[in-house]
Amino acid sequence: MTAASGNLSGRFGSLDSGYDLQGQWTGQEFRGRIGSFLNGMDIRIGAAPAGLGGRVGGVSYGFDVSASVGGTRMSGRLGSYLEGLDFVLDFTPEGASGRLGGVTDGQDLSFRVYGAEARGRIGGVSDGFDVRMDLGAVPFPLAALLALCAFWMQQQGFSGVVQPD
Repeated sequence: MTAASGNLSGRFGSLDSGYDLQGQWTGQEFRGRIGSFLNGMDIRIGAAPAGLGGRVGGVSYGFDVSASVGGTRMSGRLGSYLEGLDFVLDFTPEGASGRLGGVTDGQDLSFRVYGAEARGRIGGVSDGFDVRMDLGAVPFPLAALLALCAFWMQQQGFSGVVQPD
């Protein structure tokens, strides 16, 4: 998954309870931030022959990201083996759809691509979250993975501020 370098910017969720999405794709690695400067986490995801892998947050605070890409399907995991969440996305020329989590306790995924813009929804009509991203030269599967990371970060209560015990 190599492409020209470029920037991505977007928003996950609403204005008052969402996260900014921003970063730069070098053609091999994405470095950016989910959330604001004071209340957000760094993200670093690199391309590999079989997919993508990286981390949201730091060494001791955050979660791992891994995804394999085969044909028109991307599957992977957010978080650890014991406390993480699996996902699968099937891509079409118009966008992607899939599932995050299990059949009974998961969330539906739906994305559409309009030129250099991607819009999507994670979850249901009344209890889901919207996402909108200006892709630039960032590959759409990577952008979809960033949206899933923002959702997992929000669901787990992660923020850039580590609270003392």
